[in-house]
Amino acid sequence: MELNPKIKFILNKINSKESRPLHLLSVQEARGQVKNPYSTTPVSPRLSGNERVTTQKIDGPFGEIPIRIYTPPDSGNFPILIYFHGGGWVLGSLNGVDTICRRITQKARVIVVSVCYHLAPEYKFPDPVYEALFVTQWVYKHAKDIQGDSTLLAIGGDSAGANLAAAVTLKLKQVKSPKLCAQLLIYPITDCRLQSESYKEYATGYLLTYDAMKWFCEHYLSSPEDINSPFASPLLSVDLSGLPPAYIVTAEFDPARSDGEQYANRLRTSGVPVILRRYEGMVHDFMSFADPPWEIKEAIEAIDDTAIGIRDLLYNGRIAK
Repeated sequence: MELNPKIKFILNKINSKESRPLHLLSVQEARGQVKNPYSTTPVSPRLSGNERVTTQKIDGPFGEIPIRIYTPPDSGNFPILIYFHGGGWVLGSLNGVDTICRRITQKARVIVVSVCYHLAPEYKFPDPVYEALFVTQWVYKHAKDIQGDSTLLAIGGDSAGANLAAAVTLKLKQVKSPKLCAQLLIYPITDCRLQSESYKEYATGYLLTYDAMKWFCEHYLSSPEDINSPFASPLLSVDLSGLPPAYIVTAEFDPARSDGEQYANRLRTSGVPVILRRYEGMVHDFMSFADPPWEIKEAIEAIDDTAIGIRDLLYNGRIAK
C-alpha cells in the first residue's frame, strides 16, 4: 500500500526542514527543548476526559523514578497497565505518551501507570531493564494504594518502551512474581541486530531510520555482546513459552516491523495467545500523531483499538478478534 496521505504530508514537512539527521546529533542536541526529560509536570491535551491524573516519584535502584498514574473516574479496584514510553531508550518522556495513556484509561477503564525510567547513555543496558522490573514489582505491591487490582496486571509500551516491557516478561519467568495477565507491545524493538528486511526496505524516509536505530542501540548497549542478550533483543530468546498473552501493533512503513511481527509469530508457535495488528500506510511512532497539532483520526482510532484489545484481555481474559 501507499503511505497514508496525512502521514505523507507530515513526513514531507519534517523532511523539508534543513536540520541534521538524528544520528549526527549529540544526545543533548537530540533531546533539544526537553530540558528535563524526567519532569512530572503534566500537559493538558484537548483529548483529555474525566480521568484522574496524579504524579509521584518512587525510590528505585538508580534513584527516584517519576510515574504518572491515570485512573478512571469511577470507584472500585481497576486492572492496571504499566506503560513504558518510547524514544530509543535515549529520548522520550511522560508527556510524549500522555495521549496514549489517557485514551487507554478512558476506553479500557484501566489504571495506566506511565513510567519515566532512567535514560541512556547515562544509564545503559541492563539498568533500564532492572528498573522496569523494579517498577512492575512496586506496582504489584502497591496496587491497592492506587485503587488497582494486583491480580489483573499488564505491562506494555511503545518502541523502546515495548522492548523493556518484553524484557520484563522474560525476567518474570525467572523471578516468578508478579504474574502478568497481558503484554502490550506497540511497534516494538525486538532485535537490536537491525538485520531484518524492513530495516533494509524502509531504511530512510519513513520517520525512524536505520541510522537512527543504530545510534539508539549504540547509546543504549554497554558492549557489543549485549546485542545478543534476550533482554536487549527478546526475539533471540530461546524459550518464549509461558509468557502472558500479547497484543502487538506494527506499522507497514516501519523499519522495526519485520522483527515485531516475527516476535508475534514466535510467541504464537510457543503457545502464547497473540493478536497482531498491522496498520497499513503508517510509520513507526504513528500514534504520536494523535497529539495536537496533528490529531490524525487514524492514529486516534488505532489507540482506541489498542485500548479495546487490552480491555478484553484484562476484563474478559481473552483477546478480541
